[in-house]
Amino acid sequence: MYKVGAKDVLKPSFFLSFVSQRMRYLTCKLMRLNYLLDIHE
Repeated sequence: MYKVGAKDVLKPSFFLSFVSQRMRYLTCKLMRLNYLLDIHE
């Protein structure tokens, strides 16, 4: 983990990139989970 300053968090571009990164990560995890569940059925 890298340290994030309060000023960086308040930047819209930083916030958007962080959120999109998290969303992409969660979507990948969900797709893998669905894939594994489909295999077991």
